[in-house]
Amino acid sequence: MKKKIWIAIVVTVLLIFNLAVVYFVWYTLDKTYSSITVEAGTDVTAELFAKRDVESIFFAEDCPEFDTTVPGKYELKISADGFTRTGILNVVDTIAPTAQTVPIYMSVGEVYEAE
Repeated sequence: MKKKIWIAIVVTVLLIFNLAVVYFVWYTLDKTYSSITVEAGTDVTAELFAKRDVESIFFAEDCPEFDTTVPGKYELKISADGFTRTGILNVVDTIAPTAQTVPIYMSVGEVYEAE
C-alpha cells in the first residue's frame, strides 16, 4: 500500500513539473511574434515583434543587419524580457511605382534618355 502512495506522489510531482515547464516555455515564446511582414521602406523596431506588453525588447547584439528598402526575408534575433528568440522579418514591396508622361518633341535621329 505504501508503495502505491509513493508512486502516486512521484507521478503527481512529475506531472506538475512537466506542466510548469510547458507553461514556462509557452510564456517565453508568447512574448513575441515569430514572423511579421512590413512594406518596403518602413522603419522597423523591435517593438513591432511584441505581442503584448513587455518590460524591455530590443534586437540582440548578434542580430544581423537588415535593410527595409530591399524586399526579402530576414532572420532576426529579438530579446524580450531577457529571453532571446529568432523572428522572421518579411519585407515586401506591394506599392506599384507611378510615372508621369511628359510631351517631348524630337527630330528624326535624335536620342532621348530618361531622366
